[in-house]
Amino acid sequence: LSVMFINLLGFGIIVPLLPFYAKSFQAPAWQVALIFSAYATGAFFGEPFWGRISDAIGRKPILISTVTGNCLCYLALAFAPNIFVAFVVRFLGGMASGNGAVIQGYIADVTPPEQRTAKMSLLGAAYNIGFIVGPALGGLLAHPSAGHAGFRIPLLIASGLSGLCVLGLATFLKESRTHRRISSRPSRWAVLSTAATNPVVSRLMLVTFLAGCAFNGIESVFGLWTQARFQWGPQQVGTAFAVTGVVSAFCQVAVTGRLSRRLGEARVLAAGMALTTTCAFLQPFSASGW
Repeated sequence: LSVMFINLLGFGIIVPLLPFYAKSFQAPAWQVALIFSAYATGAFFGEPFWGRISDAIGRKPILISTVTGNCLCYLALAFAPNIFVAFVVRFLGGMASGNGAVIQGYIADVTPPEQRTAKMSLLGAAYNIGFIVGPALGGLLAHPSAGHAGFRIPLLIASGLSGLCVLGLATFLKESRTHRRISSRPSRWAVLSTAATNPVVSRLMLVTFLAGCAFNGIESVFGLWTQARFQWGPQQVGTAFAVTGVVSAFCQVAVTGRLSRRLGEARVLAAGMALTTTCAFLQPFSASGW
């Protein structure tokens, strides 16, 4: 849980800063968006890779190595000399952060089957807390008026937190899986093909893909838009993301589950998507920062 919290804390610290950080290199808007995409692309390749490797050699060494990678990537980002280097570092950082499958695997290893759903839900809590604290902290510590150097303090703090997490993993975490070589298992393409041909799973995958595109699209341009429209800086953008995290956490804990049990998952999912669509449509017409 601490690893997931650190992952999202570091991610959250960076989110409100990235548009302003990229602009400190005089990067155009498309390059700013590319910086966001680099992280997600790295995570796309890292997630299945780390999961499969951890099945073979154990969870602990993979968690230590990926969080160490995060630590070094945040450090490198603080001193990146140009936008191209920043792009490469973000891609590598995304790969290192793609350890969610390893964390889930560890929890499954050490938790009785009847308790797994409850324990897995704690991952969502760690995710949300990291995304609440991170943006607020990143926005508070950034100083865009100092130019590129004004973003080093939050990046160094994200690196330091990852370093502390590595020490905690090395000191306190016990290996949960017996080291063994996996003799045979289906390839990821076979698994993807099976999921894509399932009428229910394929539709859920499509919904998740479209929702992810929308969320990340807004996320990447939100800082630039609010700066142009309301003269916002990292502090205001970070506060907005933190508020989003608080509302999301509250809904996950107090609203979604209860409504799903009463009305059914499909109706609640449709209602949530309708609300998201409405708010995304109304966002460009906001008359003020509030």
